[in-house]
Amino acid sequence: MTAGCFHLGDVLSVTSDRLVSPRGMEGFVDILEFLTGVPLWTHQLPRAGEICKPWLLKCFPQFVCDNGEDLDERLQCQGDNDKIVGIWLMEKVGKYGAQFQVFPLPRGVYKSKHSVDELLEVIPAKKVMVVLAED
Repeated sequence: MTAGCFHLGDVLSVTSDRLVSPRGMEGFVDILEFLTGVPLWTHQLPRAGEICKPWLLKCFPQFVCDNGEDLDERLQCQGDNDKIVGIWLMEKVGKYGAQFQVFPLPRGVYKSKHSVDELLEVIPAKKVMVVLAED
């Protein structure tokens, strides 16, 4: 199993349920796709995150207590949210370091589903129109 190097903000985006990756959604999607080993569509991210979070917390137990609640308190004040998140993340980098070696989920933990099948699980079928393109 080969490790990947990810920024603390990518890891915390999964473990804290808050988007704090310096690369935004791109960092969040990248770490989830690395952990699961499959490309993910937007509607697949919540399930992938739920499955990956316990694995990351097992690998990095220091983040169990550092779940982002202190960030929530800061964000309740008026101000530039991006700046508040940036300062919070810099403090965490000072505490934990910037880069982490992350290993993919063990085989069989994430069960990949066809993207349309999974979409139909989260959105009523009458609201989804599947268009099949000709080869």
